[in-house]
Amino acid sequence: MVLLAADKAPPACAKILKALAPFAGMIQAFWIAAWPYLCKLAGLLYKLYNLVPTDLFHAAHGFVLCFAGGLYPTLFAAIEAARLCGWDRTSKAIDSLWAQAALLDAANQKDDKVDDVGDGKSDVASLSAKDLLLRKTQLTLTTMDPGVINEAFSGLYISWLAVFATLKVQFAATVALALSIADAFKNPCKWWVEPACF
Repeated sequence: MVLLAADKAPPACAKILKALAPFAGMIQAFWIAAWPYLCKLAGLLYKLYNLVPTDLFHAAHGFVLCFAGGLYPTLFAAIEAARLCGWDRTSKAIDSLWAQAALLDAANQKDDKVDDVGDGKSDVASLSAKDLLLRKTQLTLTTMDPGVINEAFSGLYISWLAVFATLKVQFAATVALALSIADAFKNPCKWWVEPACF
């Protein structure tokens, strides 16, 4: 597919694409081999996340912050910016993208087994690179929900923008730290100050 794209690219780009074609093939072979194991690892980590008490994650978070050295304020501000500026939306976006990827993976495996010709081989095995690209592109477009994908990527973009602004703009870092401190004092004030005042 890279070589096919190189044929239609400008001459200067075509040389680069043809040189990168073997590396693209190696990367694709690696991802095809590693994808099932990465899915299993992600599933195990998600199960572990649901089983382990949240206090343990807060302790691990504190441990990382304590040993971050000179990056402590920056790391703390970035984590708090991500948490305060859309962590719920980000987690929903990741779940949505994972569900869409699972749908596409199931549809792709089913498509790889289709034998409409009846020669005992899958149809995709006899396709040229161009036809295979068109077939898989059509499969992707018909399987995945563009609205869900768009909403998920917009959620990820908002969180990334908050972290980026926090790291680049000192004022945003100060605001993120102030919001974090205020959030930390919310529960103690609710438990001890509110009953005393009212």
